[in-house]
Amino acid sequence: MASSFRFILASQSPRRRDLMRQNGYSFRTVVSDAEEVTGTATDIRDVVLINAWAKCNDVTSKLGQADLSDPEIVVLAADTMVVMDARVYGKPRDLSEAARFMRELGGHPHQVLTGVALFHPATTQKHDFVSTTTVVLRTMTDDEISDLFQRVDPLDKAAGYGYQDAPEIVASLEGSQTNVMGLPMTQLRQELSQCSKLWRLGGDG
Repeated sequence: MASSFRFILASQSPRRRDLMRQNGYSFRTVVSDAEEVTGTATDIRDVVLINAWAKCNDVTSKLGQADLSDPEIVVLAADTMVVMDARVYGKPRDLSEAARFMRELGGHPHQVLTGVALFHPATTQKHDFVSTTTVVLRTMTDDEISDLFQRVDPLDKAAGYGYQDAPEIVASLEGSQTNVMGLPMTQLRQELSQCSKLWRLGGDG
């Protein structure tokens, strides 16, 4: 069993749901209505955590007393952004912007950052972390990008691409693969292991 905790996943991302399910976590989804901020490349680590906590806090506010007092419940939220040099790439507004993102990122190393927020309501303990993966996409023609978008919706993904949907567009990857999908599973397991005893004992997390 991945964890004895039961999670409330503050996300509407099907990729995060798939990752949680594939790794054996027991969870249910509650979608957050929190507004996300973009920020700048210099404060991107802070921004992904700000967004993750905004989602986490919003979902926690929707929970009933049974969940809030249950020692097995953990609220999990995450936010993923892409940064290259001084530019932050969030979710594209439309297909035209998504195509521009792909042209700009193709052939150039960039970083995918995911901020993860974990809240244990029963003890009010909080924990967070950021995972970073360096990615290089293949340089693609306009026709290849158009074909990609016919197969994969780019509008719900940071920078307009998802590794899990089209791994062939990635030329190289250094770091966590699942981080690029939206949730760094190996680090999540490690962080939960560190938090688990403290949360169960009601100590400082």
